[in-house]
Amino acid sequence: MKAVIEKSKYPIVLRDYLSIGNKKARVKIEIHEDKVISFLDSEEDFFAEGKTVKEAKDNLINVMLDEKEFFERHKEELGKPLITKYQKLLELFG
Repeated sequence: MKAVIEKSKYPIVLRDYLSIGNKKARVKIEIHEDKVISFLDSEEDFFAEGKTVKEAKDNLINVMLDEKEFFERHKEELGKPLITKYQKLLELFG
């Protein structure tokens, strides 16, 4: 009997959570052949990639912390869309 190996169709999409202190944030994970991308579910402009799911999720936290820092330095210059993103980061990270 011949074994039939079915190729996976990429990307494979999963739902997961990021643990940020005592808070949880929903994330979408896309597994591609050569990388993994994680997106914040409520704001897909926040995303990061890695070689593994864990790395992509860790990188996403770092990206969001960098963005929060940037928004803090420039909060007087932010328009409404960026203020909304900044508020989301404040909800998650305080």
